[in-house]
Amino acid sequence: MPRDMAAVTYFLPEPFDATRQIVWNRLTQVGLRVLQERDLSAWFQKTLGVRLARCHVLYVCSKYSEFAAASTSAEAGILLPVHIVVAERGRQTEIHVPSFLPIDDSAENGQLAGTLYRLRTELSTAFEGVAMQRGCCS
Repeated sequence: MPRDMAAVTYFLPEPFDATRQIVWNRLTQVGLRVLQERDLSAWFQKTLGVRLARCHVLYVCSKYSEFAAASTSAEAGILLPVHIVVAERGRQTEIHVPSFLPIDDSAENGQLAGTLYRLRTELSTAFEGVAMQRGCCS
């Protein structure tokens, strides 16, 4: 299991739908793929009758074959694809991105650690670009 499974949160002063589209566009611009998107708020409404602010999970992978790493490590099934949360918070939108660290330096986890490092770098590039495009940082 990962030693550190925290998340980095980005706040965009944009409505949910606009942010969701910005995130999709930026991920594809840096070569990442969204394998699936799940609308959690709709699921809670349908299943439990609970109404929540809009919240989607994007299942993201890189252009590299990280699933090859998954076949050699049970831990990869937990970490890949990466789950990115886009959540409505009033007039702004939050984006939660895992900030995972490689598991360990052992030979059997070397491929997974390399994959996670590349993916973490690509995600950082994508979301720093989003923040800069929206004037959230300089």
